[in-house]
Amino acid sequence: MGVVVRILKPKVSLHGLYFGAILYLPIFANLLGGSGRSQFFLNGVFLVLGIAVLTSLSHRRHKIALPKYSIVLLALAICVVFLSLITASSFGRIASDAGRLILAAFFVSVGYGLGCSGAISDRQLSRNLIVYGVLGTAFSLLVYAPPLWSIVDIYKGRQSDDLLQFHFMRASGFSGYPTDFGSILVLSILCVPLALQKGYISSKFALFSIAVVLAGLALSAARGSMLQFGGAAVIVYFSLMFRRKISRKLLRLQVLALVGASIAVFLLWTPISEMYQTRAVGRLNIFDYVMIDISEVDASVLHRFNELELAADVVLGALPVPTGESRQQPYGMNVIEGFHTHYLVRYGIPGVLIALTLIIATLKAVQVRTPGVVATALFIWFLSFFFFLAPFSDVWSRLRGLALYSSLIGMVLGIEKRRGFLSTPTS
Repeated sequence: MGVVVRILKPKVSLHGLYFGAILYLPIFANLLGGSGRSQFFLNGVFLVLGIAVLTSLSHRRHKIALPKYSIVLLALAICVVFLSLITASSFGRIASDAGRLILAAFFVSVGYGLGCSGAISDRQLSRNLIVYGVLGTAFSLLVYAPPLWSIVDIYKGRQSDDLLQFHFMRASGFSGYPTDFGSILVLSILCVPLALQKGYISSKFALFSIAVVLAGLALSAARGSMLQFGGAAVIVYFSLMFRRKISRKLLRLQVLALVGASIAVFLLWTPISEMYQTRAVGRLNIFDYVMIDISEVDASVLHRFNELELAADVVLGALPVPTGESRQQPYGMNVIEGFHTHYLVRYGIPGVLIALTLIIATLKAVQVRTPGVVATALFIWFLSFFFFLAPFSDVWSRLRGLALYSSLIGMVLGIEKRRGFLSTPTS
C-alpha cells in the first residue's frame, strides 16, 4: 500500500518547481493586457519561488552565499540609480532600469544556491534545456489547430486575433515571442553535441533533438536568433580549428545536422509559410520576411537601426543624454529593444562603461575552470548574444529571460563551487 501511495503522490521538489516555472509558466499576455504586465507577473512569481528556494536551502543548513557576479550586478544597479537621479529620471524609470540588475543578482544567487547544494547537476540542466527546445517546437505546431488557439494564446505575445496573423503563426514555443524562443533554441542546440560527448544523451536522441530544434528555429523566422545561431556556429568552428580537437561522433552529428537542416528548410520553408494569411500585406511567407529589406512593410528592422543610429549620436555627443520626462521615450523611441542601445541612449558614455562591465563580468563568470555542458554552451551563447543579437534585441531582460539566463549563470557557478569543494582533500 505504501508503494501505491508513493506512486499516486509523486514528490515535487521546490527547485524543480522553480526551474519548471521559469521554463514553462504561461505569460498570460492576453489576460493581463500586454507583455509589459506579463513581465511584471512572471518576475513576481519567480521572485516568490526564488525566496522559497533560498529559505528551503537555509533550513537544510546550506550556507546562502552571494557570488561575486551578483555583487557586480548590484554595484552596477547603484551606478544606474545614481546616473538616473542626475538625469532626473522618474521613479518608474529608475525602478525598471535598476530593478532588472537587482533581480538578475537575486536570480543568480538562487541558481548559485541550487548549484552549491547539489540540488541540480550539469546532466539534469543540459537535458532539461534540450527537452525544452523539443517540447517548445512541438507546442508551436499547435498554431495549425485553430480549436487549440485559446491554449496557445496564453503563451503568445501576439495573439490569434492580431491584425497581422503572420506573427501569431511564427514558432514562439513557451517564450512569448519568436526571437526570445529562437534564442533559447540556440542554447538548446549548443547543449546537444556537448551532452552527447559527455554521454548525457544517446546519439539517436541527439540527432532527433537537433533536427526538431533547428526546424523550430526556422519556423520562428526570428532573424536576430538566426544571426545569433550563425555567430555561435562561427565561434564553435574557429574554436575547434584552434584546438584541432573534434571527435568523429561530433563531426558526424554536425554533418548530418547540417544536411538535415538544409532538407527541412527546403521542404518546409515556402509551403508552410504560404499558409500564413495576413490582413495587412496579403501573403507574406517566411523567406520574404527573413530576407526583407528595410521598408514600410517591416518597421521592426527600421526601428532597430534607428536605435543604433540614435545611440551613436548620443555617445558621440551629437545629441545630449535625455533628461526628465524625455527619458521615458528618448527622442520619440517608445520602446528600446537592444541591450547596448538601452545603456547608450539612456546614459551616454557612462552607459558604455556599464555595458562593457556587464559584458566582461558575465563572460568571465560563465568561463569556469572545469566547464561542464551548460557552462560551455552558456559561454558561447552569451558571446554570440552580446556580439550578434544584443544590438537588436535584449532577450536577456525580457519576459522569462531575466530569470532563466541569470539563474543558469548562478547554477553554473554553484556547480563549479561544489566540484571544487568535493575535490578538496579532507584531513
